[in-house]
Amino acid sequence: MLMYLTRSRPDILTAVSFAATKSHNPSQADFSDLMEIVDYIRETKDKPYRIIKTTDANNIQLKCEVDASYLVHPDSKGHTGYTMGFGNSIGTFYCKSSKQTAVTTSSTHAEMRAIYTLVKDILYVIQLCRDTGTDLKLPAIILEDNSAVITMATEEASYMTT
Repeated sequence: MLMYLTRSRPDILTAVSFAATKSHNPSQADFSDLMEIVDYIRETKDKPYRIIKTTDANNIQLKCEVDASYLVHPDSKGHTGYTMGFGNSIGTFYCKSSKQTAVTTSSTHAEMRAIYTLVKDILYVIQLCRDTGTDLKLPAIILEDNSAVITMATEEASYMTT
């Protein structure tokens, strides 16, 4: 039930995703954590999921936010989370929070894996928009908070060898 609610309540996505990792052998503490999520949903039921229609149909651009955590799971894997929206509208149309599939060696490595996962979904949305005849302003904007990743992404020539 909570997994279903994450589609309309992206604010609970990370908490539910972490709770789902405990489903194979839950403890009483895990159940208490789930009940905190349910209480939060009850207390914030007046906070709707909103997508606002743009007034400039010729200026639709993907705006994405991505983040990752390093070494947060007991098996030493990280966690990825991101959102996708169009332009400066309030809200997102897609969000994801999931355990990373491989162990990373640093927080920068975890962030790069998160961006890689996001870019695969960005490419899907771009193709979907092309297939439906929707014009997108490119490139997509990706907001990232890790300074090492930003440096690598924006100053690629300094990392290339000949």
